Amino acid sequence: MAKTVRVDLAAPPQKITVRAGDTIRVRSAFRYEGPPMTGRFRTAMYFKGIDPHDEMVFGHRSFTIPDSPSPGVDVSTAPSDIDLLVPRGFSDKQIGLYTKLVDITGADIFSPYYDDIIVIEPEEPVFSNLVIVSYAKV
Repeated sequence: MAKTVRVDLAAPPQKITVRAGDTIRVRSAFRYEGPPMTGRFRTAMYFKGIDPHDEMVFGHRSFTIPDSPSPGVDVSTAPSDIDLLVPRGFSDKQIGLYTKLVDITGADIFSPYYDDIIVIEPEEPVFSNLVIVSYAKV
């Protein structure tokens, strides 16, 4: 597990710079008026592709809304933090981020697609444990 070496706080569409092995914590919120509800946040990092994006990594978290909040109030009591591990193999790329609500009554609800808001720094080669494994007179 990678250590956190710095903390950058960004709100879309600000960019955040990370390295492979870093963890990105994504917090989502929404407004809701209606009867009690359960569902899941599903948050994903993606790069632009054919469909219109290809997910690299995703995470999810369940939530429960026992009562409809007052009109116009953001639902922030639902635990929405989702940690995403930045995978290797995407060095020097710009990645997008989105969240959707799934397992709810009706169709899934999507946040905007935030293209290119995560910048993955180039991976530098790392050498370690250089030792002499044998030696002999020849």
